[in-house]
Amino acid sequence: SLVVIRKPGRPDQQVLAEARLSADADNEQADFAIVVSSLCSGRGLGRMLLQQLIEYARVRGIARLHGETLIENKRMQQLAESLGFQTQRGADPATLNLYLTLRETANQACKRPFAVGSRLFELQSQRLETLRAWCEIADAADQIGQRQDVMGNHRNATGEDGG
Repeated sequence: SLVVIRKPGRPDQQVLAEARLSADADNEQADFAIVVSSLCSGRGLGRMLLQQLIEYARVRGIARLHGETLIENKRMQQLAESLGFQTQRGADPATLNLYLTLRETANQACKRPFAVGSRLFELQSQRLETLRAWCEIADAADQIGQRQDVMGNHRNATGEDGG
């Protein structure tokens, strides 16, 4: 949690904003929430807190951030979209889901050809495919060379000039 407090430690202290992030154990997804006091609304405090949450999530290795806002909360929608979030209607018609992909999830990686969620395996597969392609080129070149040899031998046997 990130909490912005005015006059901390004093009897008249005020909580001006709070941002929270809760991630699953595998760091596949984290839910976030931000609350900003109406005293500070529209002054960039929400943006600063959301940017801090995004940076923290990246450093921690979280794949995707998820938040939920009311359809009427246009400021939050604009803020989220300006930071790269995708929006989607929520299960409740009065809500909108906000998603930001920070890295590929293991589930997405497993759906790609030659990948099992490991970048190392993907690189090894790419190297293997490159090696196979080079072998095919070499085989084709050998076959062309053999054809030319056969044609040259045929020309010599029939008395035709091979060159």
